[in-house]
Amino acid sequence: MQRLKELYHRYKGGVFGYLYRMTGSGPEAEELTQETFYQALLSLHRFRGDGAVLTWLLRIARNVYLKRLRSLGRETPVESVGDITPDTDPGPDHALVQMDERGAVRRALARLPEQYRTVLILREVQGLSHAEIGLILEKSEPTVRVLVHRARQRLHRLYLEEENQS
Repeated sequence: MQRLKELYHRYKGGVFGYLYRMTGSGPEAEELTQETFYQALLSLHRFRGDGAVLTWLLRIARNVYLKRLRSLGRETPVESVGDITPDTDPGPDHALVQMDERGAVRRALARLPEQYRTVLILREVQGLSHAEIGLILEKSEPTVRVLVHRARQRLHRLYLEEENQS
């Protein structure tokens, strides 16, 4: 039990961050984070330690998220997702432009298929390697590289569409 408590305190931020960016909802991400650690507790005896703990937890988090989507009959979250752009604060004019851009990025990201959204969040936000993402998605590293490339292309196209609609 102490080990799970340590795991929770060490990795809850990464798990919550992933789930928040997938759902766009703090309360829903918190609930899914709790479910992820509950599922981790149930399967802790099966963890072989052949990969990073965060990778294992993010795989569980993704499965919990996908199960939630299936139960709700959705393939994508509500109209927004969490922000994937870094914060900078050079001034109020720039902040307004940045808010506009972030809104377009969030809307474009929400329109991506789940798998593309997942690989972008895991790669760009969580900073995971292609190999680690492959473990989470149960795909080969070259396949993950292709998925990341395609996801970036699709996000770029969707972002440009969002910008043109603004």
